[in-house]
Amino acid sequence: MCIENTYHIASDDGDSFSLDLVPRTTFINSPEVKELMLCLKDDIALRNFFIQNNRENGEDGTEEDNDTTQFLAFVKNSKIIPHSILKIESKSLHTYFETLSKHANLMFNSLLNRNIDDVCEKAKKTGIIEIDSCLCSIQHEGKSTDIICSKEEYESLPVSHELIPLIHFYKLSDSFYELWIKREKAGLLLEVWLYHSLKEHFNDDPNYDIYHSVNLRKEGKDVENIDELLDSENENNSFTVSEIDILINYQKKPMCVIECKNKKSNMQDVMKLKGLMTLLQINKGILFTKDFISTVGNSEIFNQTFVQSKAVSDLDSISKVIKIIESQNDY
Repeated sequence: MCIENTYHIASDDGDSFSLDLVPRTTFINSPEVKELMLCLKDDIALRNFFIQNNRENGEDGTEEDNDTTQFLAFVKNSKIIPHSILKIESKSLHTYFETLSKHANLMFNSLLNRNIDDVCEKAKKTGIIEIDSCLCSIQHEGKSTDIICSKEEYESLPVSHELIPLIHFYKLSDSFYELWIKREKAGLLLEVWLYHSLKEHFNDDPNYDIYHSVNLRKEGKDVENIDELLDSENENNSFTVSEIDILINYQKKPMCVIECKNKKSNMQDVMKLKGLMTLLQINKGILFTKDFISTVGNSEIFNQTFVQSKAVSDLDSISKVIKIIESQNDY
């Protein structure tokens, strides 16, 4: 039964559970995040850059080179990407930011085969960055000085001043910063990419509803007094059992649960997913994972529990998940 964004489930042993269908990470639905996620559809290089590559250390223990580490540390602390527009003999302030811009350009060329000019231009169109301020050289009455000014100040400077932009400082959108830069959310991008891809595909089909980060709670029992409420042995209070990465409802009823793993997975992950399906009384589950170590192959079935491995490197991984969801099943 679904009431006000909460779906209630009664188990066979008398316990009661509920699914909170309102996501707690609202930033994932920002327009710029959605636009970026849809850009990953046919671009393996972008997938690897945003999803596959860790921002600090990889799973194999390798470290980023010092230049990349320096650049990413600056971005993490400032939410700013410096983009060098013009190379001239200038003061140390310009040299510092020009060096960071050079590090960024090398990273983009190495991982995306694209230079920083192209990356910044496309990122502006997507909405994940915008110009925040500029480092400019001002020539006036034979004198030269470097200043950092805001976008508004830059646009309002008198025309009598000869203004030479040296560095553009691009500010990351808050939503993009939360999703990509923050280390504690390193695995979230895979979930968000799949979520927006499924939302886009099923957008015109009223039978399907797609939810991200659904909280599964065991419901508490009614209490008659404060003593019962405080007595932990009575288990009167509700508590969180698990968090579901992606839940799919068909005709307002849960029909498929998806667990995303941006790392190597094994049969323990399958059994965990199977247990969640049993608890929710759902017949279909999908493990969407970077890699899977088992004799159960790619997209093969395990008692209505499917494994879609090579989630990032397989160009058709999203299409395969959609095919599984749309396959005939007893809902």
